[in-house]
Amino acid sequence: MQLRSMLPLLMFGLLSSAVAIKLLLLARRTRQLPELSISLGVLLIGALGLPLAVVSRGADMKGTETGFILFSVGLLLVCAGHEMTYLFCWNVFRRTSSWAKAAVLLSSGLFLFSWYKLVSITHGIADPELALEAVLPYSLMMLGMNVLGASWSGAESFRYWGMQKKRLKLGLASPLVVERFLWWGTSNFATAILGLTLMGCTISGRSILTDPLSQMLINITGSVLVVTWALSFFPPKSYVLWVERRAAAAA
Repeated sequence: MQLRSMLPLLMFGLLSSAVAIKLLLLARRTRQLPELSISLGVLLIGALGLPLAVVSRGADMKGTETGFILFSVGLLLVCAGHEMTYLFCWNVFRRTSSWAKAAVLLSSGLFLFSWYKLVSITHGIADPELALEAVLPYSLMMLGMNVLGASWSGAESFRYWGMQKKRLKLGLASPLVVERFLWWGTSNFATAILGLTLMGCTISGRSILTDPLSQMLINITGSVLVVTWALSFFPPKSYVLWVERRAAAAA
């Protein structure tokens, strides 16, 4: 894989690490599950799982035991990271809801099941792409769970964004917090759209980790997440001043 094509993924991995570290330090101070679940989700997917899975499909790794181990571990970390989205939504938005708790339990089971089937079917195969048809149902299951989790988080974030905008007009909310809900919702819906398009690529017989179109879609979404996460967690001073002035002018 050429370095140029990997730049968005590298940037995404670096920012994921920075966001995860910042939130892990916050979680250490607050001892709260929301900060911990977000930080672990970002860390497991962007900084660890996805890079390992991509490396495992390199030309020198295909068909090797090392490549299989990297793929298995990377995919498991990605699944665990996406499960953090369900945990976050339940804990933050639907803490008292029985259906939300059931969604967390069901999603964790489905993630584990689809991961097990994917790695067990591809184990020992010289070229994992030869097993695309055999793993199709489980790939779609995993991607579908990603889409549902990201869509749930995005919908809840936009719902809270609307609520916080009303509070902002009354002087009861921080304009930066309002913007953070907007960007977090945007990043989640971008992830959901990516999942849907990757499901289409999978159905058409494309390998997500090696197909050029799939790689381009992953890189585009990674770039969107870089921007939205940067504005959420590392906003430039000029952006902060602009948000505050806009809020003051609208008051």
